[in-house]
Amino acid sequence: IQTLGGSGVVELFNANRNGTSEAAARIRPTGGGTLTIGSGITVRNATNSELTTLGDATGGSLVIAGNVLAQSSGKTLRVTGTTVTNTGIYEATAGTLNLVGTTVINNGTWLANAGAIVVTGLSGNLGAASITNNGTLDLTGTYAINQPMPVGGSGVLTLRGTWQNNSAITQ
Repeated sequence: IQTLGGSGVVELFNANRNGTSEAAARIRPTGGGTLTIGSGITVRNATNSELTTLGDATGGSLVIAGNVLAQSSGKTLRVTGTTVTNTGIYEATAGTLNLVGTTVINNGTWLANAGAIVVTGLSGNLGAASITNNGTLDLTGTYAINQPMPVGGSGVLTLRGTWQNNSAITQ
């Protein structure tokens, strides 16, 4: 297990306008291991940054105990791994936070606050989620809405895949 620990902010910047190149700004585990982002760490994309990536889709797992923040308008911060597990906070205040994994597990919090969170591979309970200020939460996988979810301020909730509503979605 590899850990990015302590406290602080890691800001990713990619000036490559290609749009598909993730190699220019990426944090990932080495050797197919597991990378843990500690509870005192925030990983975010820099303002005006092109595509940036946390994790590695080709091998390795990712554990988020800290915060992951998409804050660059019109740009994407991708979070990926064979298994992506969250006990921290995923937040989008601008642009898109794109989570892609064979399995995405959430025991933390989703905050779509004026940005978009797009998830592919969600498994198990959704956990705590909130959509505000025209935010978007777009979910695909096999999952259950297990806690009350407020959707406010013209927010958008899209549910794809196989899902159950075991709680309340309120506007």
